[in-house]
Amino acid sequence: LLLLGVVSLTIIFSGSILFLRAQAYATQQHVAYQELVMAIENKQAAADARRIYNDESGSFALLKEAEQMLTQLPQKSSGEKETYERLYTLIDTALLDLRNITVVQPTLLADLNTNNEGVHTTKLVRIDDALIAFGPDDNRLYVVDKDTHALSVQSHDSLAKLISGNTPKENDVLVFIGQNNELYIYNKDTTALSKTSISFPSEHANVSAPFVYNLRLYLVDKATNQILRHSKTQNGYDKGTPWLDESVTVDLS
Repeated sequence: LLLLGVVSLTIIFSGSILFLRAQAYATQQHVAYQELVMAIENKQAAADARRIYNDESGSFALLKEAEQMLTQLPQKSSGEKETYERLYTLIDTALLDLRNITVVQPTLLADLNTNNEGVHTTKLVRIDDALIAFGPDDNRLYVVDKDTHALSVQSHDSLAKLISGNTPKENDVLVFIGQNNELYIYNKDTTALSKTSISFPSEHANVSAPFVYNLRLYLVDKATNQILRHSKTQNGYDKGTPWLDESVTVDLS
């Protein structure tokens, strides 16, 4: 019995030591956590003070330090997650303000998938108050009125394969380029999309990114790493000429 009592006391004593150690470790972790939170808050407050005295570079440096310290903050419990989010928002807002960046919340204008199956849009252009979404794998134009949010769908030739578009400053038509170097003009009054005549200096041209300026059409030719300038003709646009000087080195791929 005496031996059993000694063993029991030993187990109880050992358990107490382990409990006290665990409790001490938890206390130590809690203190370290609170100190880190306070250090981050102090950095942010110091950054605000620097900003008041127009020391923007010093303010920015302190905010970046606080941002780095924030990565060390644990997020195991719901309380820790809330503290992290609060500090993250505080620092991020201060950095955006320092960079003179205004965060604009997006507004949903239209859901193209509503009543439309197989939507595959990749690009967006604007003409007047209409936003037009399109893509090479979709033979439809999705026209959204930016004010009323009304959505209309216009089918076009499935061979068009539209990859990019542009609106001239005259805001009278839309110019599209197809996958096979075809040029298409969209008439905003008739909503018709028609193929227009155009040719290129090289039969291996691979054009994209149309841009119209002063009635001239500019296209990026990835095959020759050149910008082509096309003048308007009665039926469309001419063969075009290289616009970039040979001495200009730029990667347009």
